[in-house]
Amino acid sequence: MDCISNLGMNGFMKWCFWSLPKFWSTLSYIMKRRALAQLLAFAFLTFPGMSHATTTSLFGYSQTKILYTQNQSASLNYWTHTIKGGLELSKEESRWSYGLSGYANLSPSFTYPGTSSFLRFYGGNLRAAYALLPKKRFQLSLAAGYYFVTSVPSSYSGGFENLNGPQIYPSFRYQFKKRGLLTGYAKYSPVSSSFKLLSISSNYELAFGFGYFFKQQLFPFPIGISVDFSEIRFNASDTITSILRTGSAGLVFLI
Repeated sequence: MDCISNLGMNGFMKWCFWSLPKFWSTLSYIMKRRALAQLLAFAFLTFPGMSHATTTSLFGYSQTKILYTQNQSASLNYWTHTIKGGLELSKEESRWSYGLSGYANLSPSFTYPGTSSFLRFYGGNLRAAYALLPKKRFQLSLAAGYYFVTSVPSSYSGGFENLNGPQIYPSFRYQFKKRGLLTGYAKYSPVSSSFKLLSISSNYELAFGFGYFFKQQLFPFPIGISVDFSEIRFNASDTITSILRTGSAGLVFLI
């Protein structure tokens, strides 16, 4: 709501209409890249025992609020366009599933006063999950894997590069009786740089999010609404600490 109060209602409506072409062009791009998802699915089928597995492709678009602070650099406060994608491989009679996902920030959609530059963040995840409660309507899973995140500056002097490390990723799915699927996750990752593990108390990523998916008449596949929140804290040295906080909301397509 702080975005609306800063812009005013007229400015907010103009911002929404400006964002819609970006959304539809992104959706068009996604649909043209379905062949890439099929290629990744073929690569996943090389996992032992997964020759008859089911693959689910996920693509999404969201508006992301970026709050970034770093010692000896100006703070950043802006909204940006974000696209994300993922692929999950599962087998009905198996409790195991495998997935990969990634996201990328595009150009800023709105910057607050005092923010004259911005950072683009890119990240990826690779996970293996085990269903602790493999029920049809409710499923609780615990995943472990590896992640990577980096920033690409424009005219900004700060940022961080090539953060990576292991991750723990509990998640759940609840299928409603009539229609609709509710999902949720949490994530904890100790941050390392150049494959060197740092202090986990002051170098970490915390994240959580929820999604609701439903079938409709407009598209031949389910559409979801998702919200995500995260915080990354990284001590590059005794005098430089980076903190990245994000919050996003958008649409997700299961193809």
